[in-house]
Amino acid sequence: PVILNALDAYPSFKEPFTKPCPDNLCLDFKDNKTAILTISSFNYYPWNNLSEFENFIDDSFQKINQNKTENLIIDLRFN
Repeated sequence: PVILNALDAYPSFKEPFTKPCPDNLCLDFKDNKTAILTISSFNYYPWNNLSEFENFIDDSFQKINQNKTENLIIDLRFN
């Protein structure tokens, strides 16, 4: 089961939004417990580049497991 925690407070949206990574797919570890998985596009198709997306997801979750990450943020902005 996946247990989601509600926000304690809403974040401030006064800062301008910027794309968090230069690529459409990124994995970033913020600290020992938190990872941010960025998916800026789902534009992946079996006849073109689906394996790129599948490999990224598989590799990312392998790294998340290896690091024993407790928190995962999935950033879908700019999608």
